[in-house]
Amino acid sequence: MKQTWDHSSTETVEDQRLRLVRVFRLLRLEDLPNSHRDPSEDEIRTILDPWRPQRWRLAANKIQVREEQPVWLRTYYDSDDKKIAEWLALEEEGDPNFEEDDGWWRILDDPDVFNFGVNWKRVFDVMTELLSGHLRRLSDPGGELLTQYRRQLRGVVGSAMDDTLEERVSRAQFSVPASMLQSLKASEGTPLVVADGEAWQTDKLRLLWLDWCGNPIRRSEIEPIDLWEVKDAWWGFKFLNQRHWRDRENDNRVGAPPEPGSYLCEKYYAKGEVGKDLYAVDDLLQ
Repeated sequence: MKQTWDHSSTETVEDQRLRLVRVFRLLRLEDLPNSHRDPSEDEIRTILDPWRPQRWRLAANKIQVREEQPVWLRTYYDSDDKKIAEWLALEEEGDPNFEEDDGWWRILDDPDVFNFGVNWKRVFDVMTELLSGHLRRLSDPGGELLTQYRRQLRGVVGSAMDDTLEERVSRAQFSVPASMLQSLKASEGTPLVVADGEAWQTDKLRLLWLDWCGNPIRRSEIEPIDLWEVKDAWWGFKFLNQRHWRDRENDNRVGAPPEPGSYLCEKYYAKGEVGKDLYAVDDLLQ
């Protein structure tokens, strides 16, 4: 933003800032400017502070290099803070490895910045660092693994003969290869935990696995006391067997977990915007 800001632009500060943030989200590492300069005091005052105060700029630095810690996003503020405090206490209570350091930077709770209501995706215009792997993304993620899982998936799809299986194929929710392909698109960060208005009604938080562009891959719900399971499962693709990732509708394997499970999101259906390129089975589904 500092490198490309046009002080002579006729755009408002807000419009230019939003446009540059969204352009940045499409860049690859090699597209970034090589030069660097610190912002002037005037740029901090007129461009950066109205976008996100110093507190959230510092938090963004930590979010970008986070490891297993889940990030919370509160989007609902038509209630007092008692409920969110209770949920955070439950998370701490349920986590045998909780550390005090796990705190402030991963709790996005500020009505002046994150009051998005149901439109939680607006957070990427403020905290692009949530998509921490996006600058390292590849057009062909996974290399040999991608080829292997696609080959397996085509074999499963090619053998689908009955209507029930064809219906499941149409959403790519039926096999281990599809799940592994989805995992290759996952952002290099833990799932996003959303505390929206519905959470205040159900006492369950929304759990979203995101890709590098901020598209949800799978969605589930979780009780705060169980968040430690998500953190523990992040390493080594263990989350693929974790009960909040496993498919809620079509996981018929022995020992399949009870609810909550998760649902595949629309863009990741076999004919969805992302799925049709990721799975590469669209020609078999004509």
